[in-house]
Amino acid sequence: MTLQSALLGDSPELVDVEAGNRTLRSGDTGDPVTRVQTALLAAGQPLPGSGVDGNFGPETETAVTAFKTAQGLSPTDPVVGVDTVSALDVVVGLAEGAVELSSANLSQTDLLTASSADLLFASSFEDSLKNDLLQLDPNKLCFPVSEFITSQGAAWFGFIAEAIVFRDYCAQLGGCTLATEWSDVTGWLIGYADFLKSHHPTLSLPTRTILLSQRPDFLSDRPPVQEFYEVKPRSLTGITKGLSKIAKISAAYGLVGLPYTRGTTYKPTAELPVASFTVQGIAVDVRLGVRLDTPGLITYTMCLHGDLARLLQTVRLAALVVAIVIALRGLLPETFEPNPGVQPVMA
Repeated sequence: MTLQSALLGDSPELVDVEAGNRTLRSGDTGDPVTRVQTALLAAGQPLPGSGVDGNFGPETETAVTAFKTAQGLSPTDPVVGVDTVSALDVVVGLAEGAVELSSANLSQTDLLTASSADLLFASSFEDSLKNDLLQLDPNKLCFPVSEFITSQGAAWFGFIAEAIVFRDYCAQLGGCTLATEWSDVTGWLIGYADFLKSHHPTLSLPTRTILLSQRPDFLSDRPPVQEFYEVKPRSLTGITKGLSKIAKISAAYGLVGLPYTRGTTYKPTAELPVASFTVQGIAVDVRLGVRLDTPGLITYTMCLHGDLARLLQTVRLAALVVAIVIALRGLLPETFEPNPGVQPVMA
């Protein structure tokens, strides 16, 4: 078997790992480690301390061990060998669309990172895959919303997710102010350039204009904490875009001498309430699953709670997600509290 994903297969070193010619372990550095770290994030293993830094350190060891345990690989040691890189390749390959879907080779992680909802929940797979998921927990299901809806819908839901995450961040700070925090959510009250100018009066207009092209989702300036965060859906695309953006933001801040660093102080609430609906007589609680995956990168999933085993006997999951996202347009922008009169409409 050869590596099928571009992320892992484009690395000669990882091809050697898959061939059994070498392993990756503590102390290794460089591009192959960076690729494995990115794959671990896609597989649901966070690296909140050191992040994707190309160094195979203790945090990466922990993530590798956790991944191997979740996949049922043995031994569960912190070493990336043939079986580990092959399992990571399946996860990433599904997300890239390079691996063909079949119920025979899908684990929970594979299912939730697959890139095509149309394929994942096509009629030929839906019953078996749905049953596999519900065996894990018939009353809870979490997944990246971006895999089920249009890019426009995903962007809109992303704004709601940012608002909910920012509210949680502010709650942990004891409250945010326009003088100490900036976010996309509050950007209509004070512009990003104006916020930077208020803390760094010597920044020239051209410099502030350049920084506008790479702005984070939210930024805190209350020394000694001066940090920024990007919020993305927990999918391979979301993670890779997030990693790329926080690298560009860091570089821009460094170029002009601003002190902001990738955020690490925020400890997200694991699940944040979004709304509660009744769908075909069954109560469904919608929550946002939130995690700090790497310094500066927060990822989220939509989590559904309720009697899903019964509901999904009559409703396609993809259709349910679309209906919920449409219904969430009833959220009030000012408070992000659900409108009790808005319910998902199932055709």
